Amino acid sequence: VCGFGAKLADGVIPLNDLVDIETLDPVPQPGRERQLNPAGHIAVITWDVTADGLIAVARSHLELLSAAVAVVVESKVQQDAVILTTVAATSLAGMAAGIMPWLLSGGTLAFHEPFSPELFSQQLKNDRCDTLVLPGIVVARLAEAGMLTAQSGVKNVLAVWRTPERLAGSPPWRDAWIAMNDITVFGETALVAGRRGEDGKPSPLPLGPVTAPRGGSNAVQIAEIARTDAGTVAIRGPMVPRYPFPAEAERMGQPAMRIAPDGMVNTGYTCRVDGPNALVITGPPAGLVSVGGYRFGLRGLQELVTGADPNGTLAALPDTLTGHRLAGHSADRAAIRHALAATGANPLVVRAFRDRAQPDAA
Repeated sequence: VCGFGAKLADGVIPLNDLVDIETLDPVPQPGRERQLNPAGHIAVITWDVTADGLIAVARSHLELLSAAVAVVVESKVQQDAVILTTVAATSLAGMAAGIMPWLLSGGTLAFHEPFSPELFSQQLKNDRCDTLVLPGIVVARLAEAGMLTAQSGVKNVLAVWRTPERLAGSPPWRDAWIAMNDITVFGETALVAGRRGEDGKPSPLPLGPVTAPRGGSNAVQIAEIARTDAGTVAIRGPMVPRYPFPAEAERMGQPAMRIAPDGMVNTGYTCRVDGPNALVITGPPAGLVSVGGYRFGLRGLQELVTGADPNGTLAALPDTLTGHRLAGHSADRAAIRHALAATGANPLVVRAFRDRAQPDAA
């Protein structure tokens, strides 16, 4: 992340020197002492979509490591693991389930994107992968298709659930030769990992402290979950950012992560209490649409479509694989596709106005 100005936020690279022809080395010299704990400074900035709009989420090295520990310890990623991930590394989930386990295990990391069953199967064989990072919704389908057999060499699956409300309804895991781990993702706020037991069912989401590993004698607390008065999930802990970014966002009225004085962040996901100390996610945050790994604010989508065609409409329909799928209506589909593409709209939004004679694309 780069910017112009003399007083930039921590972690932002100044661009001023890049336009100064008299400056030969615009990069600050290494070795400069940093105030306080260097690991407490910003390490990464990811982007999340809320009902208020797009927000920047800044994490320190310590917060990023805490998210990685939550995954690695609970899922028991082995030393020198060979990890194949299909989840983009530009999100908290992608880093905590792919990049960081690779670094912490000292193993090998391979990427597969976009998804192709044939190439995926070949890559799995060629790279001799033992750990897979997959969208949670496709794991059962791959198992049914015979791609996750004992002969595949896979020993560990990290199932990333970007639509956590669908986890409770997932089928039991019956393949004893592969360990199944569910990673419940709350946007860019936090994530919680849970290893499936002998019954193959997802581990309940704890109400209160969350440790890694679950129930271990030497476990460390990685989060704390509460249910708000509005019936939504709130979370805090070592992986949850403690400050909005940039610091002036709230004062200037810009969208930013809302962090309560006690450190709790309301994720907006609705939930119900299931037993004395367990929660079940029942629905996504109001006003948001999830299409695979993308989240959209429904209001923003509608404004975008109306700007391209005052009579255009867009609907979000349930989809068993991607969570939602977008379907648009316009009197002139070609014209609105061109107008949306010219504004830089996401291709998923543009494709919502495809000619119905065209086959849909996953």
